[in-house]
Amino acid sequence: MDQNESSPEPILFIRKLQQNYINYYKLQAATGQPVEGVTVYHPKEKPILVKQLPPGIRAQLQEYKDNYPEQEIRLVKFMRSVNGKPELLIEDESDLPSESQILSISQTITVNTDELIRVITDLLIARRT
Repeated sequence: MDQNESSPEPILFIRKLQQNYINYYKLQAATGQPVEGVTVYHPKEKPILVKQLPPGIRAQLQEYKDNYPEQEIRLVKFMRSVNGKPELLIEDESDLPSESQILSISQTITVNTDELIRVITDLLIARRT
């Protein structure tokens, strides 16, 4: 980072996430139609389990818990997108946690050749209390 650049403001990332967030579970319930190309599960159907999270997210979650042991963490939403399009979501009808409660952990993996690009992003949303 250039010495003249300032550090990013964490709250701005959270606000952008909240502004762009679409609850696909509520969208499907309202329209009565599945969203094309997106598989949506309610957490009661497919719970978000730490042991099933991608290793990078699991490691960051554990590091956060180690650094903030007084906070309780509840996993509330998970999304996998490929090339910027959601493919898998686990969520219910609830909105994102508030700015003071949200914990967002993501990882991105890319595959790139002269003929292919595939960008896979996994995103975990948790509630801190």
